[in-house]
Amino acid sequence: MMEEERSRAKKNFGVNDIAECKGYNEGWIRVDIWDRLIDNVWNTEAWKNRSQKAKQNRIIEKHGSITKHTGGSIPFLLHAERMAKQLNRKPTYGEVFNRTHKRAKGLGDYIDNKSKSVSDLYTSSMSQKYGADESCHPEFDPQLWCDAIGGMETTQTHVYGFGTTPRGKSFLSPTNSIGEACSTACSPQVDQTPHSNTELIIYEKK
Repeated sequence: MMEEERSRAKKNFGVNDIAECKGYNEGWIRVDIWDRLIDNVWNTEAWKNRSQKAKQNRIIEKHGSITKHTGGSIPFLLHAERMAKQLNRKPTYGEVFNRTHKRAKGLGDYIDNKSKSVSDLYTSSMSQKYGADESCHPEFDPQLWCDAIGGMETTQTHVYGFGTTPRGKSFLSPTNSIGEACSTACSPQVDQTPHSNTELIIYEKK
């Protein structure tokens, strides 16, 4: 949200440096708070360094390609709900993953090498552990998934394949059982407070 607002401001002023966008009042942030964010946050070396590092992390290639998905802006939970209606049953995690990481609505090729590698390894591990008959497989095995993605350290802030839902909360089950299991198996507690909230809290305390 904040990143989009900064982009709009720079486009509005016709500049690339957010420091030149003071006085911007076309967005949802009060102009006085906006200017203070520029002076005390966005124009500081610490923030610039953190922003640059985050940008580099987003474009780091993994398994030969940039990590991405085909789910668009639709929440993974909604994808799962739509699939449940189409299939007349609850989809497995692997099915939802393929739907959101393959072209042609899950029927084409994987969008990148990482998603194919993870899916292939997870599917193979499931067959080795539970047998070739997929009807006998559990909906999800959190430990096998974490093994397939290389552990929590490969994802930094969330479990790969769960979208942006905090700490891998389940988007397949209203009880969150899958997400809780994956969170337990893969990750410690992680602070995922969005930067936008953090930035605004600075000024709520002033």
